Amino acid sequence: MRSRFHPVVWGILVLAAVGFFYQLRSNPAGILALIIITGVLFLLLRNYTKTGRFLTFSAKKPKSKGKPFKPGLKRSTRTERKDIPFQVIQGKKGQKKEKQTGS
Repeated sequence: MRSRFHPVVWGILVLAAVGFFYQLRSNPAGILALIIITGVLFLLLRNYTKTGRFLTFSAKKPKSKGKPFKPGLKRSTRTERKDIPFQVIQGKKGQKKEKQTGS
């Protein structure tokens, strides 16, 4: 199914095109400057979304996020658990119901 735009959107697009061509005819240097600035902003934004920085230089080496391993240190294999003062309440989910026979 072909998507259709609302008539207001078409009107705005037509007015934008008329304004663009009018500015291009009356002030071509201004339009050229606008296109250059828009292109630079687009490239900066695209680079920022990919790397998280506006300008990246390849001379810097990426830093490792982890701590460096020191050969003299031993890691503890087990950590002590804390005593937690909570009590588990047993639920009845999944258990068969027992019918009570009344007198």
